[in-house]
Amino acid sequence: MGRAQKRKIKGNKTSPWIGSANRWKRLPLFLRKLPYDPSCGYYVRTDPIVPSKDCPPPDASHYFYLIGDKTVSLLELRAKQAEYGVSKDKVDELEDVLQQDLENFKIDIYTTAAFRSATKNEAYIFINKLFLRVNYVEDRIVERPDFLISGLSWLSITRFCANGVHCAFACHCGSRAFIFTGDFCAYINYKIKVIYWQKEIKLMFPFLKNTIFESGVDAAFEAEDDKAYLFKGNQYNYINYEKRTPITSGTITEKFSCLKGTKFEDGIEAAFASHKKGEAYLFKRDFCALINFDNNCLVEVDTIGNKWPNFGSLVPCKNMMCT
Repeated sequence: MGRAQKRKIKGNKTSPWIGSANRWKRLPLFLRKLPYDPSCGYYVRTDPIVPSKDCPPPDASHYFYLIGDKTVSLLELRAKQAEYGVSKDKVDELEDVLQQDLENFKIDIYTTAAFRSATKNEAYIFINKLFLRVNYVEDRIVERPDFLISGLSWLSITRFCANGVHCAFACHCGSRAFIFTGDFCAYINYKIKVIYWQKEIKLMFPFLKNTIFESGVDAAFEAEDDKAYLFKGNQYNYINYEKRTPITSGTITEKFSCLKGTKFEDGIEAAFASHKKGEAYLFKRDFCALINFDNNCLVEVDTIGNKWPNFGSLVPCKNMMCT
């Protein structure tokens, strides 16, 4: 297949015939605007292109595979597999991947991560492979939902575009933040679009090795200078991220007794610190809470739709690129 490069697909198998995403300019015009999933080797067309809560379900016609300089649908690939030099087993394998994605599409995806922006009253919200920027005081969408691979293209060669952002927290020094996906994390500057470091959690924060946080972090928010709270299941870990040292740890309700009896006592799915000192927003499914972590006080609990009607209209999101 000429200069086609090996490309990972689900199941950790390789597909030597799927072309390189670097040959972007040689693609048909309509494909240049489509999100590319490097982990699977296909372009996915959604209608509308910008994901929304009401995005219609996809089918096989939404998937295009790059073979050499040609883009073909799975249906065409099966019909002309000899012409394209692709075995029946390979087509069956790709169809299995596609069917799994279609099943994933049925899953409701809520807020998976968030962090406070350097701009007052604004925050970045992640719905796995999608992101948006909101003004959480005015309930205003500052930056409409977009795919990480296009809206944050400087992350395109990292695991985050392939797997999504599962946790994040901002730093106190300007526009820097830590973002997490699985057991991996990165230290970034989102204003100048720089990745300072990216490595496994146990290497970025050695004191988390052999703890439940080594395999991933569910949610986090920054506290006072250089400190942050990390959450996993019903556990928390209070750390100094600058010195890379632990401070305290335990169950969520041991530290935040105000969350007893709420949906957040046994886990938090996403969080971000407010620009108001000592306050943070917590997310779980379609619920959110505002707490004062300095005073261990629950300010309010509500549904996302009631708290932020504009933001709430975007979640849950059903889109194959979210899952």
